Amino acid sequence: MNRRDEIVLGGIVHDNTIAFGDCVAKSDAGVSAGTGYVVKFLADGKPVWIQQLGEYGLDFALGPNDEIAVVTAVQATKNVGGCSVTSAGGLDIVLARLATDGRVLWARSFGDSMTDAPGKVAIDDAGGVTMTGSIDGTVDFGGGPLVATTNGTRFFASFAANGAHLRSKVEPFLQTAFDGARSGLFAGGFTGQVDFGRGPLKVDAGGNASFLVKFPP
Repeated sequence: MNRRDEIVLGGIVHDNTIAFGDCVAKSDAGVSAGTGYVVKFLADGKPVWIQQLGEYGLDFALGPNDEIAVVTAVQATKNVGGCSVTSAGGLDIVLARLATDGRVLWARSFGDSMTDAPGKVAIDDAGGVTMTGSIDGTVDFGGGPLVATTNGTRFFASFAANGAHLRSKVEPFLQTAFDGARSGLFAGGFTGQVDFGRGPLKVDAGGNASFLVKFPP
């Protein structure tokens, strides 16, 4: 729900059509994982727009000016609100930014021939977008290639409001959020050892632990 009590919902439609009044989403043919969509309702419950986005999973977040960030994935070429995104060969991550009226302001895809999966997304007070996910190979989010150490290696990547890359790093992050001051808050779990820049955190052999870490703007 945004500042005007308008509601934004996201979901996946499988082998079917879903309708919210006149706003309709239809699953893409041949995509067994379903097709992602985002739909917006006015405060009185009237649906006003819907956007079909990726093909494999979806997460979204509302920004300070009611804009919307979406992370999803594609495995071919897809039109995302007028922006064409193309997979590099495998399952690729797509990050998109939507205006409050549903227009796609920009959309970018990231990946290689391996499987790259979306995770969570968040928006800070300046409109910057941070997403998490996992990669199996080598992926460049704009700051140079990140190399997976194992299948499903976790990462985070941050972008300015216009989509420009700010920073990206391979880390075992599972969730992402913001404290309202452009400082990233990340939580997750690890085994063995992890270092976020303040020295290593360790767990006994065979064990696992949770963490919470905050990065400066």
